[in-house]
Amino acid sequence: MVEYPIHVSSPGYKGKSEKQLREALKLADLARKLERHINGIVSSGECGVFEFGYSNLAEELNESRDDVRRLLMPVDGGHNGITVKRLSL
Repeated sequence: MVEYPIHVSSPGYKGKSEKQLREALKLADLARKLERHINGIVSSGECGVFEFGYSNLAEELNESRDDVRRLLMPVDGGHNGITVKRLSL
């Protein structure tokens, strides 16, 4: 379980392949979208525990479930989603 606010890291890329660079930029954009989306929902709610499924997040953001899972697993995500704890207002 991760505490609010969350930070989603994205893999960087320093090579010369344009295809891999585009993929890295796409994931960086998705990481920012996930951060804004999840932190926005948690900030507008009461204190407590919030659960987000990868499939639900992917559908809400019109993104790939695999990409969402790839970015959120390192943020203390589980096999199906991530749990965010908000301690205080």
